[in-house]
Amino acid sequence: MKLTKTLYQLLYNLPSAPPEIGGLIGQSRKSDTIDTAFIDEGKFVYQDICQYTPDEILLNHIIADWNNHRIALSGIFHTHKVGNGCQ
Repeated sequence: MKLTKTLYQLLYNLPSAPPEIGGLIGQSRKSDTIDTAFIDEGKFVYQDICQYTPDEILLNHIIADWNNHRIALSGIFHTHKVGNGCQ
C-alpha cells in the first residue's frame, strides 16, 4: 500500500487537541495510492480524558459520498498523541 507524501504529512502532524481523534483513509479507484483522508473528532469532545468515540453516522455519510466520487475506503485510523497522558 502506498501513501502520498502530502497525506502522510497531514496524518503525522494531526493536532494534539482533542487528545484523540480518528478518521478514514481512501484512494481513487484509478490509483493504488492512498490519497484521501477524512478527520473525525468524534461524537463527543473529551478534553480531559483520552477517549475517542467515532461519529459513525457522519463516517457512513462520508463513505457514501466517497463512493459517489469513486473513492474507495482503504482503512480507518485512531490517534494516540504523546502528551496529555495519552501515550
